[in-house]
Amino acid sequence: MKKSILSVMTVLLLSSTVSVTYAEDLKVKTISTPSATEKNNEKLATKIQLYGYWAGTVSAYNDLNKKLMKDAKNLDKKYDFSHFVFKHGDLMLSYPVMVEEKVNGEITNIETKSSSFIERIPTWKSYLITDTSKFIEPFHSDEIKDIDKKLWEDNSKIGWKKGEEAVENDYKNKLKQLNEDYNGMKKYATLLKEKKVEEPSIF
Repeated sequence: MKKSILSVMTVLLLSSTVSVTYAEDLKVKTISTPSATEKNNEKLATKIQLYGYWAGTVSAYNDLNKKLMKDAKNLDKKYDFSHFVFKHGDLMLSYPVMVEEKVNGEITNIETKSSSFIERIPTWKSYLITDTSKFIEPFHSDEIKDIDKKLWEDNSKIGWKKGEEAVENDYKNKLKQLNEDYNGMKKYATLLKEKKVEEPSIF
């Protein structure tokens, strides 16, 4: 008899535990399920961040362009590609780019990027200056001007910061490419002068 009562109590206890657990799970799920207002705010937040990203990107590129142009004279002297062009009548051919691959500071391989026909002599500007007039505004800010002020400020700042970070990373990559191309052509020019390489054939 005691065993029977104990069994019943155990079943009741387990049933009670399961019910409580299920209720807690249901409560959590209910709380975590976004309402229609929350869903709308999430969409607005994404849209605002997109606008902030666009605005931050344009602003950062414009600031960077101004900074670079102030140092234009020095950059013109530092990156003078006019010495690295083959001229054949009206045709211009850029010097090949020699890229050294290093392991632990030692050169393990030298890769040569083929020369190519060009319409104009490249400059540092063609690498580093960005034309922001081509950046299309995702939408007009008036489209969401009546939304909550805090929602706008918080999310536009997030987007703006991401835009600035994107420009910074893009600039680093472009500067790396500029130095790689310029130094690679300079390396080729030195070897050409020493007659260790030949001038590429046009035909």
